[in-house]
Amino acid sequence: MKGSYGNSEFDQRRAFIFTYVYDIPFRKSGGALNYLARDWQLSGTTTLRDGFAAPLLTFGDESGVGNFHTRPNCVGPIHYQLSDFSQPYASPSSFAEPANGTFGNCPRDPLVAPGLQAWDISLQRTFKLGERVGFEFRTSFFNAFNHPNFAEPAPGPANSTLITASADDGSFDSHFGVGGPRNIQFMAKISW
Repeated sequence: MKGSYGNSEFDQRRAFIFTYVYDIPFRKSGGALNYLARDWQLSGTTTLRDGFAAPLLTFGDESGVGNFHTRPNCVGPIHYQLSDFSQPYASPSSFAEPANGTFGNCPRDPLVAPGLQAWDISLQRTFKLGERVGFEFRTSFFNAFNHPNFAEPAPGPANSTLITASADDGSFDSHFGVGGPRNIQFMAKISW
């Protein structure tokens, strides 16, 4: 039981999610240009999150109990890098294969996956076309600044903790969430 103590895979130390709506101020006066420039609204959601805890396992049966997923030995501090994707994300010198017939001494989920930074921004306006008809125009920028976000490292042997994917670009990945490359969407709606 003591060897299984460690972080949950949903352990996330810090998360900041900020949602906002701002009416852009504009001096109202006459003219067609003024009509087009007024009543715009800026809105969005900013997400800044630490990465989740991630597993690290061997794929041999070093322990001899037949589970083929033994934890490695932790032999030094873990150093992370995201500058060379042909190299491991976590320092391989921090881990060692356990001796045959033993369990590794690393705690459960010893790695911390890369964090997430996404700025989703929208600009919209509703134009009144008479008393009952409105035309809404909106443009949305998902991950507006195209910040690179990465998925968890592969949980493979201690020397192959590579980042092999970018973050999910939709909300279907319940573990990591959004974070794909910049996407721009335009929308028009008539309501009456």
